[in-house]
Amino acid sequence: MMEEIQKLLDFELNENEYILTESQKYRIAEGQAEYKNSAYLTEYKANQDIEEWLGEK
Repeated sequence: MMEEIQKLLDFELNENEYILTESQKYRIAEGQAEYKNSAYLTEYKANQDIEEWLGEK
């Protein structure tokens, strides 16, 4: 975990290219496809769902 944090910090400081793993590339492509197909929640809708869920408890 600390190695990953250090890699991110080094990337920010050195402006080096960050190398993605295949699984990271897959998740990014999956997220882009979901966004393209409007398969996401807006912040407003997510907050509504949370409020509804909390009200049921």
